[in-house]
Amino acid sequence: MNRRLKATATFIFHKAGQGLFYSGTIRVSPPRGPRFDFVYDCGSQKREIIEEAVSNYKRAFLRDNHIDMLVISHLHKDHVSGLDKLLNDNTRVDYVFLPYLLPVERLILALMYQNMPHWYYEFIADPVAHLLKHNVGTVVLFVGGGGKGEGGIPPENTPPEPPKGRNEKKLDIKLEEIPKSDRFIDEEDRDAYISYGDRLLVKAHHGYIIALGLWIFRFFNYKLPVASLSNFEQCVKSILNGNSIKDVIQKETLRSNLKSCYDQVKRNLRNDFNNTSLLLYHTPVGRYHSEKFWYSDKCCCSCCPHCHWSCIEYLRYENRFGQFLTGDINLNHDYDQIHNHYRNYLHHTFAVLVPHHGAKKNWNRRLIDDVPDPSIWIVSAGLSNQYGHPRPLVIYDILRSGHMFYWANELQEIFIKGGVEWQ
Repeated sequence: MNRRLKATATFIFHKAGQGLFYSGTIRVSPPRGPRFDFVYDCGSQKREIIEEAVSNYKRAFLRDNHIDMLVISHLHKDHVSGLDKLLNDNTRVDYVFLPYLLPVERLILALMYQNMPHWYYEFIADPVAHLLKHNVGTVVLFVGGGGKGEGGIPPENTPPEPPKGRNEKKLDIKLEEIPKSDRFIDEEDRDAYISYGDRLLVKAHHGYIIALGLWIFRFFNYKLPVASLSNFEQCVKSILNGNSIKDVIQKETLRSNLKSCYDQVKRNLRNDFNNTSLLLYHTPVGRYHSEKFWYSDKCCCSCCPHCHWSCIEYLRYENRFGQFLTGDINLNHDYDQIHNHYRNYLHHTFAVLVPHHGAKKNWNRRLIDDVPDPSIWIVSAGLSNQYGHPRPLVIYDILRSGHMFYWANELQEIFIKGGVEWQ
């Protein structure tokens, strides 16, 4: 009789405070079988918090200082401020996935955040060059946008095909390719991007990637016209005096000359950049059943009377281990696009990251209607943060719909662990 294929998986919402740091490890059974390690975002408003979280992750969970896949949802400080710590110490990263932003959009981010470490401005000036100078194999940029009505291949219709040898490719990328000379790529970036060769891929979110032949990942991001971008760009060009935008981003004296340009548009910008977030849905392929448990490293929480806390919770499901990571997306912008993109996936959902740290403005309860209950919904937000995250209305919507709510913060991380057995 053939032995059934099995895998174990561990996913963690780390102690990032007001920010996000999520990691996953998928192992093919037996324990010495192939494994796949990935990270989704690595940042916090407070540098000391994210540095400690990254150190703990590397020490306790990462093997051989090697990450197979890093996904950066968007370039806000509280989602990327730990990248320097994550990429240092000769950490190897095979693939980095992130959204493409125009140089002028990256300039806005540089003006938005003052007194950041130099590496951050270098990263914002040219994310691809910065990543490739570290121990990163390939960078994959997503140009935003996608067709409506695109549900993708249902994951249960993709049979599992585990790697057969140690040298077999762990990640199979089946995403629509965009030429590096495409009109979506700014002229200031094109020549450099072409020179990177196969170390840089430019993709649309149509399609998927499969890790270890067992786990499917699907991306989504909008392509948005940033409010007042054209006026801002004209203002900047009148002041540049021959400097490139990339040079301006990295030089504080040049950035300070653009304060008047930034002041004209800053009110409308933060939410626009939230909507550049790269969403990630991941789930096992094929038909399977899973046994999973989840817990916090603290058994109780006196800080929030709405929170559902316990040491260990346990569930057994068939074809339900999907996790939906939403960055800071605004679900009210055009939820139909998100729904259509993931319509063959959402009914497999077990865990959801509540977007934008539980902000009311970004919340749309239509997502609850698309996700089966009971599921777990996690907010990653700092205790007593200045924004009032998570909003009580968001928590109430989740709980009254039969779901469970968890809060990852600077004192508490959430673990999700499970075993998967394919039928």
